Amino acid sequence: MMIFENGELWVRSDNGLMHITPQKTITYQKEQGLPSHTVRVALQDRKGKIWAGTGNGLAYLKGDRFIPFKDSDLDKVSIRSMLDTDEGLWVGANNGLYFISHKTQKLQKIGGELFKGSGVLALFKDSRDILWMGTYRGLYRIVDGKIEQ
Repeated sequence: MMIFENGELWVRSDNGLMHITPQKTITYQKEQGLPSHTVRVALQDRKGKIWAGTGNGLAYLKGDRFIPFKDSDLDKVSIRSMLDTDEGLWVGANNGLYFISHKTQKLQKIGGELFKGSGVLALFKDSRDILWMGTYRGLYRIVDGKIEQ
């Protein structure tokens, strides 16, 4: 769930992503462009873009529709976590860890096959600029560009 200062609320569910304002409620589902009705994570990035991680891929809101983020690595993948940083958007999925640069919008897989079959369930960046990842196989972090368990 995301709550904004202006009273807007975004709620993720197994039946889509709801946008609740004092005036109305809109439910986004596959018919509005989401790759799946099951929305596991949602966030607003630093540029104001709303992202939805679903059980079947990643999408972002443009106007009144979601646009699937097309990349073969994220097609048909369950998105489990997201984190927005100054550099870009980190995406945790059931098949690995990904990074989308704010500058280029290019997707990069991080760690190769290290997280395959493990799933990246949680992402956190601490005050020392260290990225932490919670997985089914334990806790990992990236320090000086190297992944440690």
